[in-house]
Amino acid sequence: NEDTEGYAIQHKIATEVIDHLGLELNLKDKLEIEKIPSDHAEARLFYNQAIAVKNKDTREAYLECIDLLKEAIKIDPLFADAYAHIGHTLSSALRYYQLRLMNSDLQRKEALKYLDKALKLDKDNLIAHIGYADFYVALNNINLAFKHWEEALNISPNSALIHESMYFYYRDFATDLEKSLYHISEAYKRNPTS
Repeated sequence: NEDTEGYAIQHKIATEVIDHLGLELNLKDKLEIEKIPSDHAEARLFYNQAIAVKNKDTREAYLECIDLLKEAIKIDPLFADAYAHIGHTLSSALRYYQLRLMNSDLQRKEALKYLDKALKLDKDNLIAHIGYADFYVALNNINLAFKHWEEALNISPNSALIHESMYFYYRDFATDLEKSLYHISEAYKRNPTS
C-alpha cells in the first residue's frame, strides 16, 4: 500500500544519503532506518500527522500533536514511538520554551509517564532518551540528562542531533574543550548545517 511504499522510499533516500556521506552504520542504525514504527496503517497516519504538526513549534501545534499521538496509541497500544513523542513533546516544551501545556507538575508527570511507557516497550527508543534528556535539562539535572544523551549516542552513534547535544554538554557543563570539539566535529560531518 501507499503507506509502506512511503517508508520504502524513505529508506532508499536515507541509504543514499548515508552512502554519499561515507558513513558506516552499525546494525542498530540499519534496523532503525528499516523500521516501520507500527503495524497499523491508521496509527502510522496519526503519527505522521502529529510529527508534521509538531514542527510548527507553537503551543497549539504541540497540543494537537499530543492529541494525534493519543489517537495513534488508541489504535496501537504498543506504539513505542508515539508514547516517546508525547513525552518528548511535553519535555521539550518545558526545556526550550518554558511552555506550559498544562499545570507544570502535571506536565512533568505526564512526560515521565509517556517516556517510561516508551522505554518499557522499547528500551532502545531514541526519542524517549532524548525526551528524558530534555526533561532533566528543564529541571537543571544535567547529570541525568547526560546519562540519557550517552544512551542515545550508544543507540544511534551517527546522530548529528545527539552529537550536537553532547557538544553543548561538554562546552557548557563539563567544560571539556577536547570532547566538545570532537562532538561538534562529528555533528558537522553528519549534518553540515548543525
